[in-house]
Order: sequence, then C-alpha cells, then structure tokens
Amino acid sequence: MPLEAGKPVDAAAFDAEVRSAVKATVCKQAEAGVDVLNDGEVSKPSYATYVKDRLTGFGGEGSPQSVVSQVGILNDFPDFAEQMAATMSQAADIRWTSCDGPVSFEGRDAVQADIANLKAALEGLSPEDTFMSSASPGVIAVFSPNHYYPTDGKYLEAIANAMREEYEAIHKAGFVLQLDCPDFAMIAPGAGSLENFRAKLELAVEALNHRGEHSCRRDADPRVLGQRRDAEDERRRAQRHHRSHPQGKAGRGHDHGVKRPPRA
Repeated sequence: MPLEAGKPVDAAAFDAEVRSAVKATVCKQAEAGVDVLNDGEVSKPSYATYVKDRLTGFGGEGSPQSVVSQVGILNDFPDFAEQMAATMSQAADIRWTSCDGPVSFEGRDAVQADIANLKAALEGLSPEDTFMSSASPGVIAVFSPNHYYPTDGKYLEAIANAMREEYEAIHKAGFVLQLDCPDFAMIAPGAGSLENFRAKLELAVEALNHRGEHSCRRDADPRVLGQRRDAEDERRRAQRHHRSHPQGKAGRGHDHGVKRPPRA
C-alpha cells in the first residue's frame, strides 16, 4: 500500500484502478444474485482506519496492539489469539494512528468520489437496494485512541460531529447508510466489568444517535441506517414466498410439484 507508507503514487492511475475495482465488485455481486449491492469499500485501506485521510486530528502514532488491548485479554482463548495474530500480521501495511488534535471533516472529495464510483458501477443494473458503509464514532475511537480530548465522551462527540458530513453525503446520494459498529461487541471483553461495558456502550450509542437524528430521521427517509418501511418489508416477504411457492395452473393453487428453491 504505497499511500499508507506515504510513498508518492500516480493519482490519476490510482483513481482509475479504484473505479475499475468498484465496477468489478458490484458486477460480481449482481452476477451472484445479491439483491442489495455495495462498493466493497475497495477505495479504503480498512473499514475503520480510512478516516485518518478524511479527518483532521489523527497525526499521532497508533498500533494494532492498542486495538487488541481494548478487545480484551486473549490468554484464555489461545485459538482466537492465534487467529487475531494472523489478522494483525496481514494488516502490517496499514498506517495506524491516534488522535492528537481537534477532529474535523476534510474528506468531501473522497466521499464524493466513492459515491460517483458506485453510481457509475450501478449503470445497467436494477438492484433492490444499494448501500454504502461508513465508520461509526465508536469504532473509530477503538482503532485510533484518544490522546487529545479530556474525556472519552468528548472524543466520541467530536468524531460524531465530524463524520456527520460523510453520513449525510451518502444519504443525500440516495444510498442506504450502513454504519459499521463492531465496537459494540469488541469492547466487551476488555471492559473489565459489565458496568464498565454498559457505560462505554452508552457513550458510543449516544454519540451515534445525537449526530444521526437529523440526517437519519424516519420522516426524511426511512431507508437510512438500514430502516425499511413495513410495507416494503411485507412486499419482499411476499416475493420470497412466491419464489418458494410459485403459482400452478388455474384452479390448482400452489403447485408444490415444481417448487423452486428460495433465492439466497
């Protein structure tokens, strides 16, 4: 990853390669029968650390070890510890950061490029829906520890305020916004107690809700954050039922003799 290593790259060539990769990813999903398509986040080095290139305040050094320490002590789970070590070795080329200054958003061009690439890749396709992923305040805080704000709550609030611009850009583009929140479970083992875990989780949820309430209101667009209208859910259930139980000839009702397997 030359960009992660700070090495110069041909920007035009890189952008063209990303566009091509998004197109290939979307087409493979469609060919496999996937109903709800996504760009695969191929423009990002990872689903959480990419924000260092879109936010100010992440000039400090970080490490995968700091992430593992928040996940919990792995001595009691040697098999999982081995898997985690292998995963982290694969992430050796990723640049890990920490927060060392005020957080603000400066990734407008990057998110608009992601949107444009996905829209171009969707040309000629008719998926049931399309979504784009974005890192939640909580997972950003786990991957990039706070060394600037006085409290975890203030740090999460600053991230949420900054990331709101990316969330709203995805929403306004007409895509479903998927917020990646694995921290909701990741932080449990290392919290020390159930009370500490609940307190940390409450902070993360509060930050997420506070910044999401304006751009993700149900009366604005119920699809945002993965919400669906009840009628749409019912329509899809009916479609799945119909595929599993297709109509036979008139007067015969469902012809179970030609039952088709449900689509994955």
